[in-house]
Amino acid sequence: LPEVGASNNSGKNPSQVYSFVSFFGRINYALMNRYLLTLTYRRDGSSRFGANNKFGDFPAASIGWVLTEEEFLKHQKVVSLLKLKAGYGLTGNAEIPNYAQWGTTNMTSNQIYYIKDSNNQNPQNLHYWKIDGLANPDLKWETTRTFDVGLEYGFINNRISGEIGYYNKRSKDLFLEVTTPKSSGWGTILKNIGEIENKGFEFSIKSRNIVTRDFTWTTDFNIAKNINKVLDVGNAGADALGGAGDTRVIKGEPIGVNYLVKKLGVDPADGMPIYEKLDENKKVVGVTKEYNPDRDRQVVGHPYPDFVGGFNNDFTFKNWDLGILFTFQIGGNIYDDSGKFQRGNLGGWNLTKKVLDRWRQPGDITDVNRATLGNSGIATTANTTEDLYDASFLKIGSIELGYSFPQKWIEKVLLTKARVYVTVDNVATFTSYPFMDPEIGDMRGSGNNVLENGMDYGTYPQARTFRFGVSLAF
Repeated sequence: LPEVGASNNSGKNPSQVYSFVSFFGRINYALMNRYLLTLTYRRDGSSRFGANNKFGDFPAASIGWVLTEEEFLKHQKVVSLLKLKAGYGLTGNAEIPNYAQWGTTNMTSNQIYYIKDSNNQNPQNLHYWKIDGLANPDLKWETTRTFDVGLEYGFINNRISGEIGYYNKRSKDLFLEVTTPKSSGWGTILKNIGEIENKGFEFSIKSRNIVTRDFTWTTDFNIAKNINKVLDVGNAGADALGGAGDTRVIKGEPIGVNYLVKKLGVDPADGMPIYEKLDENKKVVGVTKEYNPDRDRQVVGHPYPDFVGGFNNDFTFKNWDLGILFTFQIGGNIYDDSGKFQRGNLGGWNLTKKVLDRWRQPGDITDVNRATLGNSGIATTANTTEDLYDASFLKIGSIELGYSFPQKWIEKVLLTKARVYVTVDNVATFTSYPFMDPEIGDMRGSGNNVLENGMDYGTYPQARTFRFGVSLAF
């Protein structure tokens, strides 16, 4: 693969170029429509990695057994489909910045003054190159080993059908930003470090509830649970693997856990926040009004839900059709990383309505500490559990209503199908999260940073959209 540089003669808008090549092969085999085998092999190469690590090899295999093709199930009428399947394979991830292996620089300028004489100063622009990222020639593929097993089923001529599945994924050589010593003159460096496990189950069912000449009603339901756990972090400590809002990578915990000081309330006497105090072994020893994150941070939440799923209903009545989609999430946490700037510290960001509940005078009972202006002993940008929320929600994701014109009307204009419809997306959200939208994902703008999932930072909510369309077929 070509070694693509990042230079640009003008010093502005450096090119972002990379190369990727892949070789792929697959073998499919079926015996008597009962026994199925698929073998795949791919070899991928990326210019984002060093000379010794450009290529990765990713084989995979899957097998299937259609039980309903066996004689002992073939002639009965209750079970329409029963298929066991299992698979094992490797996949690779190369989603890192283009020039991380070399490090990057950027041209910038500062205005300085050259003194000609005591009464005359001329401002001049000084152009210079600064380091944007440290080089790491040892970067290599992040790899994931996946094992999954599942059962596809159907009953009563597939009037009820669906799938049950279990999976286990282990990823190693993760791409993580590791904190460097201050003596290096830099903050972090991208490395391959650590191993995580994701395992869980998925369940789906589709039912044709009512089927008559003029009316039908079908239902699709799915639910999934994923358990994430860090298995290894090498020799990196918790504070070396951290993200915005005090997220961490800690062995034995989900990746990107919320590592925060626990706020217990506000002292009615003086309006000062009260925090949980820990000892050197992270055991609770009392309470304190001192914000001491190095001593008192602890694992208090994570962005991963206990369950996610969806529920869709489709109705037809003669030429009319109606579809309603619900989505939901149970459990998990959102950390509002902008919250600490939006309350109490007068003169900072625009404040939220929460400040109306602040402490004002001795004896006030509230969870919102007093407002401040300047240094009052309150850590106004503290990362605490005050900004940690339950991420559960139920959404009416979309509603679509359509009408299909009768065949005898449209065949006169040489059409085989004509349908008009109106759709509303993001109809309504039911949640205890007090801000814009609980369905946020990674909203710090870094794209693929797993340490910033479930983090709100002035997130713009998803729009409610209305669409009208016409579908024609000739």
